[in-house]
Amino acid sequence: MSHDHKFVYINPSFTSALGYEAHQLLHTHILTNIHPDDVDAIKQKLANEQATGFYRYRHRSGLWRWLESSARWFTTSSGELRAVVISRDITDRKIAEEQLKRSKEDLRKLSEHLEHTLEEERKRISRELHDDIGQQVIILKFDLSSLATFARRAGGAVVEKIENVLTSVDNVLQSIRQVSSQLRPAQLDVLGLAGAIRWDTESYAKKTGLAIDVHIDPSDLTLDLDRSVAVYKVFREAVMNVVRHSGASKVWIELLKRGDIILLSIRDNGRGITPGEIEDPLSLGLIGMRERIRRFNGKLMIEAGGGVGTTLKAWLPQS
Repeated sequence: MSHDHKFVYINPSFTSALGYEAHQLLHTHILTNIHPDDVDAIKQKLANEQATGFYRYRHRSGLWRWLESSARWFTTSSGELRAVVISRDITDRKIAEEQLKRSKEDLRKLSEHLEHTLEEERKRISRELHDDIGQQVIILKFDLSSLATFARRAGGAVVEKIENVLTSVDNVLQSIRQVSSQLRPAQLDVLGLAGAIRWDTESYAKKTGLAIDVHIDPSDLTLDLDRSVAVYKVFREAVMNVVRHSGASKVWIELLKRGDIILLSIRDNGRGITPGEIEDPLSLGLIGMRERIRRFNGKLMIEAGGGVGTTLKAWLPQS
């Protein structure tokens, strides 16, 4: 290439790969067949003594081919400024990268759709368990209670059997409430995100004996429904992991709004998660938490405290 960016010699493999004859490109400007969107970037590259760049070059058929080129300027023995440009056709690689990018985007959209669908289904099932099946069981309990009253007046062993059935009905009602809460916690809809986290931490503290410190700023922090569900479920999964696996005695929980960013931080003083556990591809709980946050262009990070404690942090934009 000459000092004014024109071809002075062309390797036959270059012309054949792009469908040209050598004479069709000789003495033409090197930028002539480069895609307009790539011209400025290549101009900047050519201003350097040596550079590497990626760009689209028009094939003789009119199609665009991706090239990777490296250029190095030198001065000939006669004092002329020249550059050697070595190019590789990377079109197949670019196509594969684009296909992979589209596949990832399709999977992300599918994941979002499935999560939304599942959440709606959980909400529906939870509502039916509570409103329909739960009410029917309560009616059954009332009927059995009335029957027990008559049986007590009449006497006999049937009273004990009815009371046993009533105990079973109470157990069924409790199970319905638990399943309904796991599918769609009522406290999230009633109390909002901040209230639901406070409610749950009090409950966890009473059941497990954990000392849990909660800090929410602002105290009435609110998010849209989808983000509230995502943050709340990450919070529950993380705390349950602490309860089940860490052996911790204390947990610190923060939910903060800083500008347009929401930060959830959960730290414990337990045994500390290992790098192998963090990277375990079978750890569906961690994968699920990451995907819930990634859905909103957020990020989730887990830090091991060198054998003492674990910290989970999740960031996501408020809108």
